[in-house]
Amino acid sequence: MKTLLVFAVVLCAAACASASLPADWESLSRNERADLARSILAEPEVASQFNTFESVFRQGRKYLADRNEPDDSMTMKCAVCGIAMNEIEGLLAENMTMDEIQAKLTADLCDKLSGELALACSFLVKELPVVVTFVDNRWDVSVACIDLGLCTNDFPNRPETVGVPTYVIDLDVAPLERWTAVCSNTTYVEYWNDMVNFIVNGLPDHGAKIDEVGRLLNSLLNAEYAQEMQGCAQALGISYGWVTILNVGYEASDACTSAVIQNTDGTILHGRNLDFWAGGAFTQTLKELALNVEFQQGGVTQYTTATFAGYAGALSVLAPTFAATIDTRFYPNGILQLFDEIIVALKERNATLVAFLTRDAAASTTSWTDAVALLSSQPLIADVYYTVSGVNPDEGIVLARNRESVANSTQLDAANGKWYVAVTNYPWWEPQPLVDDRLIPLYDHLAAYGPSLDLDDLFEIFSEKPTLNIQTTYTFMSIPAQGVIQTFTRNCPYPCTQ
Repeated sequence: MKTLLVFAVVLCAAACASASLPADWESLSRNERADLARSILAEPEVASQFNTFESVFRQGRKYLADRNEPDDSMTMKCAVCGIAMNEIEGLLAENMTMDEIQAKLTADLCDKLSGELALACSFLVKELPVVVTFVDNRWDVSVACIDLGLCTNDFPNRPETVGVPTYVIDLDVAPLERWTAVCSNTTYVEYWNDMVNFIVNGLPDHGAKIDEVGRLLNSLLNAEYAQEMQGCAQALGISYGWVTILNVGYEASDACTSAVIQNTDGTILHGRNLDFWAGGAFTQTLKELALNVEFQQGGVTQYTTATFAGYAGALSVLAPTFAATIDTRFYPNGILQLFDEIIVALKERNATLVAFLTRDAAASTTSWTDAVALLSSQPLIADVYYTVSGVNPDEGIVLARNRESVANSTQLDAANGKWYVAVTNYPWWEPQPLVDDRLIPLYDHLAAYGPSLDLDDLFEIFSEKPTLNIQTTYTFMSIPAQGVIQTFTRNCPYPCTQ
């Protein structure tokens, strides 16, 4: 199979190597391990590495690669053209002037690139009047980029909707062994290694220091989930420090849309699109890692998650009495500060990861009310939106969580005309940002269908732009009362404005 990422990488054995933690670090107290992790984060070279780590994510955003295409089918210049064309389509839809579009493209894309990529991007900015003509005439993006001389072949044409496989995780098995069958799958091994090596090859020490932080962080987490990550990492052939870092990195890395609907016969429907905003270069990777997991005990399914191979938390989950999805509340500061705050929260408040708490709720609660209560009260390492649907009328709520409590909530009240609740990644009670307003279009699409909709209608709503966008990895839908869960990876072909 061809390499996943156009930004070519060389497989790096350092990703699996041990770094230079003290030999006795595992015998340190929990607080001492937390302090050691923070001291590593405070080292200037480590701060620089986290900034580079974040930059690697940003530079690759919105790019969809394809491992089945010939090596020369999509050069880096071609990828930049696809990104820029998508941006231009969206900016024109916002009625921005030519000068405003050129300035925004330069600041948001070209200035983050270097060498050949920067030159290609600057060329596109210079040729913007021609590009706008292509857009106005509804030229296919592939045709436009080929005409500009930046691409030689069409963009890959993937199926828009693909069902995900289902695996069983046996909770009666020791945590270190639960994910072995999943994480030893050759496809998952290849994609995980591609992803990690893409990151570490952008770091001066191939990620050794960040790996140290990840291993220390793993030792501070819930022991059961920490061991699941360790076992998966062993099967993948990757350091469990990096598997932990990427598990925790979700706290600042996704952009999603969730909604709960009560239709005219009182049935509760739940839908969500999971988007990966900070690192669209990895969007296709996540699609290849997407799967449903049935967590079983005594041969009986206790709950099912729509997740990614190697991810221990529950981003989207169906339990017997409720379903829940997670939307991050965008973190305003850098990833370095986020990880430092996470370590402090784990040390001082015994906080939990937001996706671990949804899995805890699925495993331990027996009603929608109990699940909402748990998700409302447990200290968290980051702010988040929880959307929780139940099996009875009006059992649908969005919780705007801060790290200690519920900052705001909105619940179904069908008798008074409130037959849906929804959220993206911003406070629903405030004006939505112009550059990323996915909520108001969702409201409009729901209103157009009305409360008589069914699951097929809900899928169509979550297929409307910008709810479906170029970062969308999968669509999850559920009817908790019927035990129904459906998960599909998605592709929004260029141009896919948002």
